[in-house]
Amino acid sequence: MRNFCHGLGHAGLGLAVVAAVACSGGSKPSQLTSGQAGAGSSIGTGGDPGSGGDPGSTGTGGRVGAGGSTSSGRGGSTNVGDGGMGNTSGFDGSGATVNGFFIPMSHPRLFWTPDRLAKAKTWWKTHSFTPRSDQYSVNDQLFAAVVSGNATYCQEAISNTMMVDLSICTADKNGCDDARYDGETAILTYDWCFSTLSDTQKSTLLANWNKWLAAIQKQSWGGVPMSQSNYYWGDLRNEAEWGIATYFESQSTATAFLNDALVTRFANDFIPASKAAGKGLGGLGLEGDQYGPYQAYYASHILFPSIQSGGRDIFDETPYWKGTVLNYIYATPPQKTQSAMRSGFEVFPFSDDEQWQNGSSAQDFNKGTFMTAAANQWAQSNIGAWARQWLALVSPDVEPAAASTDVGGPTQDFTNLPLDYYDGGPRYLYGRSDWTANATTYMFQMGDLYSTGHSHDDWGTFQINRKGRWLSRETTAYTEAVPGYGGTGSQPAYSGFAHNVPLVNGQPGQTVQAFPGEGGETFWMAAPAVKRLESQDAYAYADVDLTGVYHQSSLKDGNAAAQHVERELFFFRDIETFVILDRLTTDTAARSRTFVIHCETNPTLTDATHVKCVNGNQQLAITTLLPAAPSSRTVVDESKVSNPPAAQNVQYRVELNDTPNATQSYLLHVLQAMDTSGTLLSPKVTDSAAGTPGSGTLTVTLDATHSLTLTKGASSSGGSITVGGNSSNLRADVEPFALDGNDVPTWGP
Repeated sequence: MRNFCHGLGHAGLGLAVVAAVACSGGSKPSQLTSGQAGAGSSIGTGGDPGSGGDPGSTGTGGRVGAGGSTSSGRGGSTNVGDGGMGNTSGFDGSGATVNGFFIPMSHPRLFWTPDRLAKAKTWWKTHSFTPRSDQYSVNDQLFAAVVSGNATYCQEAISNTMMVDLSICTADKNGCDDARYDGETAILTYDWCFSTLSDTQKSTLLANWNKWLAAIQKQSWGGVPMSQSNYYWGDLRNEAEWGIATYFESQSTATAFLNDALVTRFANDFIPASKAAGKGLGGLGLEGDQYGPYQAYYASHILFPSIQSGGRDIFDETPYWKGTVLNYIYATPPQKTQSAMRSGFEVFPFSDDEQWQNGSSAQDFNKGTFMTAAANQWAQSNIGAWARQWLALVSPDVEPAAASTDVGGPTQDFTNLPLDYYDGGPRYLYGRSDWTANATTYMFQMGDLYSTGHSHDDWGTFQINRKGRWLSRETTAYTEAVPGYGGTGSQPAYSGFAHNVPLVNGQPGQTVQAFPGEGGETFWMAAPAVKRLESQDAYAYADVDLTGVYHQSSLKDGNAAAQHVERELFFFRDIETFVILDRLTTDTAARSRTFVIHCETNPTLTDATHVKCVNGNQQLAITTLLPAAPSSRTVVDESKVSNPPAAQNVQYRVELNDTPNATQSYLLHVLQAMDTSGTLLSPKVTDSAAGTPGSGTLTVTLDATHSLTLTKGASSSGGSITVGGNSSNLRADVEPFALDGNDVPTWGP
């Protein structure tokens, strides 16, 4: 099932303005930001939250349940373990210990500890602004009200919040976008402006939001087990924050919301999935570079800091969030994009995206706010220092609450990080040639995406960036279309045609937009399987069996022509060169097989076996080694279709076709990332048993000291690589990858 919805695109005013937030995620469109933030330990899983209990009693499940015992005094410090201390400020006064954290009896109950408030008021003296009074600036009105003490801003926020109506968000609907847009600001209006609200306004808000959130809680779309959905996290945030904000006014209902958010969703569903291969392992927000970051933003803006300051170390109950920090680092090429169409620091795009054409995708407030929270949470650990280094490099927008309470801390250079990062959930590999600003960076997308509504049919694709230029990437889109095979017809941009995936008989893998257990259908037979993977100082290597996503399922016929599809990807770091081998078996010898690559600019077909994608002073030089010469080559202008992607996103698709008159064959290509003034390699291939596709070896020679020897056959086995004259056998399995005790991503043994 696909989720189609569009954002409003309003802009805020103030110190900095962030791009409009698209629908079905993020906060209310057009959040005002305050500017930029200033320049480990072994990970424990934590116990499960309690299941709750009657007011004044203790809940079950290993922690004090929602409604637990009443206590007084400071809420306690937030100890993040042997990696250092996070924000140690706690809440003062009497209150209750609920689900393992302290809720103060007096308002505000969310975020504003005495230490945070004092720091924000100091910040305000040099960063004050006048928020707009409209309904798209409530977040800014609330912040200004708290730190300035000007009740006028509360009145504006209250007036705008009282106009919100979620009565259409009934239990039978597929998610509620307005709850994502307006939920947190309405909750913060109740909490942060409680003393300004009239009794009638308080009772109206309490009755309405209790009813609305109870209905939304019952919606299947965005419920368990969709823990990667932006709806899921919007609902979790709203329930938990509303439960905290209203705990002493509506304890029974608040208890139910807290238990659903923090037990049913977070402890029992999200945490297990966040550690599981094929699900969330690695920390990447799986709804893509636009919708994926809403997850971390929802958690880190107000909710998690509030719980942390109440004494529960929720950030460290799963290693997932540390992985999110690392994903933002690896997904960001080291230079700003050099393009007349887009600018700023960008991230590798994937899945639905209706904002990427605006540029600066790494600099939006969702990412900036999370990375600021992470830098504070792990202030004295490697993770926190790397987060702060990323903030210093990228200078993203940051929400005022986060920016004004940033405690600062050290940065740490990225050079002691490995050159590759692997997300074991989606089986994505990010990597680079080195950690300099001139590095070639890449993304290999080898697996499937768990529990999302925004996925694309991008299994096996790759993307490449060098010196601020996209040398090959997906054609970023949401509801738009691209031309079909050979430039004929029209296909959804979420299909394989907008990505660098193998085509068999002119078709990519099967369309899929929902996965087993999510209330939708699965259109492929089996998920892709990464068979071999290794990261070395000199090279990276991955092998993925894609057959299952081309094959039929019980619901669809599939691509019957594709009997076996397997892709191997190699990267030689010192010469910044990729080798891609596709092992293809078809049902009949007559089927075509196609290597696809996208270029931002119109490519040059240099001769029968060479293509150049030139982008400014950078280029990707593509050499076809197998077949000896493509049977045909087609350049498809993907703007030539009804409803094309935005002009800033649209590209040219190069289809390099082969009709080998055999059921088993290979597509073998070399991709050299380089300056346009650089020296081209002259790659060659030697087949030790020409005419017998199932036996022998293929030896790929790139130059005198760089080569590959690959064992022929339908599936990958054996093989060796030579880099700089040094030879080694290719790893036969998947190399382990995890964070070590110091939060350093580590490969091996």
